[in-house]
Amino acid sequence: MDLEIDGDVALITASSRGLGNASARALVREGAHVVVNGRDEEELEAAASGLRDAATGDSRVVPVVGDLTDKDDVDRLVERTLEEFGQLDHLVTSAGGPPSGEFLDTTDEDWYQAYDLLVMSVVRLARAAADSLRKGDGGTIVNITSRSVKEAIDALVLSNSVRMSVTVWRKRSRRSWHRRCG
Repeated sequence: MDLEIDGDVALITASSRGLGNASARALVREGAHVVVNGRDEEELEAAASGLRDAATGDSRVVPVVGDLTDKDDVDRLVERTLEEFGQLDHLVTSAGGPPSGEFLDTTDEDWYQAYDLLVMSVVRLARAAADSLRKGDGGTIVNITSRSVKEAIDALVLSNSVRMSVTVWRKRSRRSWHRRCG
């Protein structure tokens, strides 16, 4: 399949494994340059090596270690992407899940951490990337969440509750984004 993204630049978070990694793999196979992200440098380097092996054409893979709950790390991800490639065409947000557990087993801190990881990381990334995504033909944002946004999963109260915020944010922000970006 030709997605017509050869030479485009994508930033994919939480891409050292899981759905983030699968997304990065699909994009490099289509000829896109990717910036991949994870918290563990060794795991991220191994993932980047595997992505380079899967890449087609001149696709480049740049790993950037960073914590999505740290605003400075989020800003650095976007800045590094622009330093490396001079553009950003696609943003794919993904994040690991908060700890499993039942409602009465969670603390206020668990809720704040889950919200910071799953919602604020998306908000911060979209804001940091907005100017770059607006350029050219306009960019894309894909938010990977969980099937729990459609049907709750037992013992995943944090994920079930908080990930839905990303889905609602995306639907509501789409109108504002299109009004401002054209």
